Amino acid sequence: MANLYSQLVKETIQFLQEQPQNHFELVSPTLHAFFPKTKALPPAPVKAPLLPKPQLPAAEKKPAFVKPIEEPIHVQASVPQVRPAAPPAIPSSEIQKTLQKIAPHMRLSNEVPGDAVAQRIASSWQEKMPDTEVVLLLLDPSKESVEFLKNLGKAVHTQLCPAKVISGTRLEQEKRWDLFLEKNAFRLIIATDGMKNYPDLMRYYKALPAQQESFLGKTPFISLSPTATYLTSPEHKAILWKKLCQILKTQ
Repeated sequence: MANLYSQLVKETIQFLQEQPQNHFELVSPTLHAFFPKTKALPPAPVKAPLLPKPQLPAAEKKPAFVKPIEEPIHVQASVPQVRPAAPPAIPSSEIQKTLQKIAPHMRLSNEVPGDAVAQRIASSWQEKMPDTEVVLLLLDPSKESVEFLKNLGKAVHTQLCPAKVISGTRLEQEKRWDLFLEKNAFRLIIATDGMKNYPDLMRYYKALPAQQESFLGKTPFISLSPTATYLTSPEHKAILWKKLCQILKTQ
């Protein structure tokens, strides 16, 4: 009997613990006072899921309006400009006298120099003949002289050293023999007969009879006999070739 009673008490206590706190109590006051009232555990709080915080679009910053500063406009009355009086002109004769006292060695000229000299110097490169050691000048325009000088130049070029045949007409007319001789360092210059018709070229001709030598400027020079001499006399042609070989092979 006692065991049945104990079992009944346990089941009752268990039943009461499983009921909510505000459940209806269906027991007598005597039995309610006999059993101690137990406190129900508070239910565990349920955490609400965290939602991402909505991001608001960044407000576009509008450029602040800056009111332009209005500068006052000043109107200035125009004042007529007064040019200083020009100093009195000094007579050119007085200037020449003064310059002659300061620099008596200088020669004064009343003419304005032109640019012809500067242009002539600037174009001097045109007279340069690179890779040429012997130049043959055609001073006699006859057909025989042209053919003879071409054949002689070809023989010199193929057997002795680089050679070139040119006409002296342009150099004489433009008076550019000085540039031609200055811009080139020839080993030898050979010219046909007829140099007496080239007065500007003759200014650079120099003969040394004692040494049996002649020059155009500083370059050794050979003036040929009339072309007919070499065409009719093989002996004169051989003497000329021997002389060329001696000059060009020994240098």
